[in-house]
Formats: sequence, structure tokens, C-alpha cells
Amino acid sequence: MNPAIHAAIIAATQQEAVKEKIEDKLREAGALGASSAIMFDPADKTEQKLLEAAIGAGKVVRTADGRVYLNERAVADFQEARVSWRC
Repeated sequence: MNPAIHAAIIAATQQEAVKEKIEDKLREAGALGASSAIMFDPADKTEQKLLEAAIGAGKVVRTADGRVYLNERAVADFQEARVSWRC
């Protein structure tokens, strides 16, 4: 396998794991709506970038006061689209 492709696959896998970690943290905190949103302090720059990407994709929502919560419907829609794309 081409080393560049291999490296890209590894990086994508790691990013997916961090995205799931962010989603899991928000679920565990019960941050599933505006009233239960939490302040979220990313562990590092990678986690910050992935959080911003999740916000951009609508999977995570930032409130006016800077707290965040998981948009479970958007996550489910994203996963459903991903499964459909693979088939």
C-alpha cells in the first residue's frame, strides 16, 4: 500500500475516534439540548479542530453563552447517510 494513503487512513481513523470521544463526552454529561449544554474545554488543538468541525456540520451546537450540546438528530442523520453511501 502507498505510504501516503496508509498515513491518510490512519489519520482519518484517529480523527473519527476523537469525534466519537467528543460525542461521548457530551452524551455522558447529558448535554443533549440547550438547557443542558455544558462548557467544553478541548484537550488539545486536534480536539478543538474536531469540535469546530462538529459545530460546522451541525452535530454539536454552541449556545449564545458559549456552552455546547450534542445534536443527536444530526448525528443520527450523518450516520444514516454514511451507511447509505457505503452500500
